[in-house]
Amino acid sequence: MDELPRHLTSAEARRSGVTRATLTASGLVRTHHGLWAADLPTTLDEAIAQAGAVIRRPWAVCGWSAVELLGLPDRRPWQPGDPVHVCVPTAAGRVRREGIVSRKGLERRRVVDVSGIPLVAGIWAVADVLTDPLATHEDLVRLCDGYLHLGGTAGSLVALASLGRRGASRLRGALRDTRHGAESPRETDLRLLLAQAGLPEPEQQVRLVDAD
Repeated sequence: MDELPRHLTSAEARRSGVTRATLTASGLVRTHHGLWAADLPTTLDEAIAQAGAVIRRPWAVCGWSAVELLGLPDRRPWQPGDPVHVCVPTAAGRVRREGIVSRKGLERRRVVDVSGIPLVAGIWAVADVLTDPLATHEDLVRLCDGYLHLGGTAGSLVALASLGRRGASRLRGALRDTRHGAESPRETDLRLLLAQAGLPEPEQQVRLVDAD
């Protein structure tokens, strides 16, 4: 059993001559229906790899999972037990597996490759999280600030906010407090706190030099 990969499907096990009884006795755990692994995933990358092994259709990581992998400010980092968010083609129907949250519409999204993982492009990751009821105004402002900092354009955010899709009004509210130049979520938080306290909005990335 030491020669088996870190995870394998039941079909792969059968092709390798490994019986279900051997799998059960090996100490492997069944993390998804039809998938056996050395242990439960402890990182988002591991959770995505295991989810990808059982999704039998085109797919890409989306939502907060894509936000984290793209390096955008997340609502909170992925933790063991959290689901993986994926997008699949509309015609294929949603993935109905524990540990996977899926949405349809992959054919309308641009997909990028990050270290071998298919992800929806940044603006689509932003669009996906707008409908999350747990996302606060501050979460969305951090996300928009981070999107601009990593090279996204204000025009694409404005265009997304103008569409008649769910969450567009929340995005328009967040854009009123979004600023180009914030380099970290904590910087965004400080700016919002100062504004909420009634203080003048601070300038960002001011260069201070001496006479030389």
